[in-house]
Amino acid sequence: MNHLFAHVKSRNSGELFKVISDESVFSPMILTDIDLVEYSPDHSIDQDSWFVINDFREKEFCLDFLRDNFDSKDFNSIDKEKFSGIDFIISLQDDVFYFQRITKAMFLERKIICFGDCVAVQSSDRRLMLKEFPDAVYFPLQDQLIFRDLSCVSGIFKGIDVLFREATDEEVSKFLSEPFISLNDGYCVRSVSTLNRKRISGVCDERKGIVSYIKECAGSDLVYDDTSGKFLISKEAHLKNLLYGIQQRFYTTIFGGERRLANSIRTLS
Repeated sequence: MNHLFAHVKSRNSGELFKVISDESVFSPMILTDIDLVEYSPDHSIDQDSWFVINDFREKEFCLDFLRDNFDSKDFNSIDKEKFSGIDFIISLQDDVFYFQRITKAMFLERKIICFGDCVAVQSSDRRLMLKEFPDAVYFPLQDQLIFRDLSCVSGIFKGIDVLFREATDEEVSKFLSEPFISLNDGYCVRSVSTLNRKRISGVCDERKGIVSYIKECAGSDLVYDDTSGKFLISKEAHLKNLLYGIQQRFYTTIFGGERRLANSIRTLS
């Protein structure tokens, strides 16, 4: 049997309530039909792709009831007074959990002009407008969570934003102190943007031979001083291109010899 549940926020963690049964809110999704991509903050997924987290029950940000034997009889029906406190819903369909975050803008309560035998103004009941697709889907049998936008699910799975951890000031300072980096025009740790901090957090430590690769591929987008043997960093764009080089995102096409930058990375098996 399918069920719709609502999570109502509270001062502590919140509580789950049953809303309605025998209803399917979302179109069913079959895991084998979905193009899955391991999560990366720099990856721009295609329209038919979803990010995936494997072994989800082992993650700290997994919801407790997903680790246990889920039984709909363990949950009370929601009271009308709690509707305004709903922060996300769960549609349990064929033993698959579909999640959608709820915001205040999704609650509608408006007057309607009805054109029938006579024109009349009516006040509509309060309605919750759902999006066509869920924000996340959990497949218990495979123990996999899929999603498309991390910001949409961070309010549901508290702590999931660790997936795009920003480098600390100490880590940024250590990186900017690398022997192949020279800071110019007042550029310093405080100048590093949030996105570049995420890139610094994700770059690998092994950088042998990377300098010559970046010099050759980055071209005029990044200045290298042969005398000092350092890349000159004076603005965010310089640091971004250096990090792209460390991630080996620059490449040249075989036919035509066109220099290109990979906007996102996907490892192929």
